[in-house]
Amino acid sequence: MMMMSEGHFRCENVKDCDPRGCRGTSHVICKDHKCTCGHGAPIGGECFRLIDCNLSACPPNTHVLCKTNVCTCVPN
Repeated sequence: MMMMSEGHFRCENVKDCDPRGCRGTSHVICKDHKCTCGHGAPIGGECFRLIDCNLSACPPNTHVLCKTNVCTCVPN
């Protein structure tokens, strides 16, 4: 794990980053080779309302739902 502070280490993918560096409903992402925190719970993450989820996390022709407290992709 590489992320001691946000944006400090270079990463190739999200597995290179330490998820403990993000708090609340944010999740770790590797953006421009830097570990940083994305907002909204990832698919499979905990949610209480739809706004808790990362609304751009689903592939085309699907959309995000907060179903039984889990962010889920469902077909359109």
